[in-house]
Amino acid sequence: MATLEYSITASADDCDETTRNGLDTSFVTLRFGEDYWGYGLRFLNVAIPQGTTITDAYLTFYGNYDVREGRIDINTYGIDKDDCAGFTSFNLPSSQDKTDASTYRSYQGTTSWPGDYGIIDHSLDVTDQVQEIVDRGGWESGNDLGFIGEITQADGTGGIDSYDNEVGAPPPKLTVEIPDAGSSRRIFIIKY
Repeated sequence: MATLEYSITASADDCDETTRNGLDTSFVTLRFGEDYWGYGLRFLNVAIPQGTTITDAYLTFYGNYDVREGRIDINTYGIDKDDCAGFTSFNLPSSQDKTDASTYRSYQGTTSWPGDYGIIDHSLDVTDQVQEIVDRGGWESGNDLGFIGEITQADGTGGIDSYDNEVGAPPPKLTVEIPDAGSSRRIFIIKY
């Protein structure tokens, strides 16, 4: 098994989108709450050949404040494109084509994490989303792969550290497990 890890490496590659003011790629936190549509993430140069079987894939987030009272529900989709572009005011998370696969997560008012900068959700499963993207006919190893988190209910506020956080916490990370290149063996039996 090969484990591949990718982190957000630039301001334009993670963002939150508000329902009022549009896109923010440079705030220290990707914010969740009543005035937010959701977030976008883009991971660069993902070295997975087209059609590869995805054994496991998950996102890791680090939080800098807990969900206050209320609840936040988020559906995380893959961006259903061969090569994901960076986010701009003309390329918002809400305008992206979504994968059929999604992962639902609900954060309650009691949700918190250890310390000020602990891991919020170290295992947000996105295996099916990544599989759907790398199975696209136009996907090529080295393309950029993206995700959007669409907030479906928000009675509270919360957030995760972005690339631009000020305390040195890691930005969002994608981990993907695939079979080793040499682990696939075919046996042919020839009868005479």
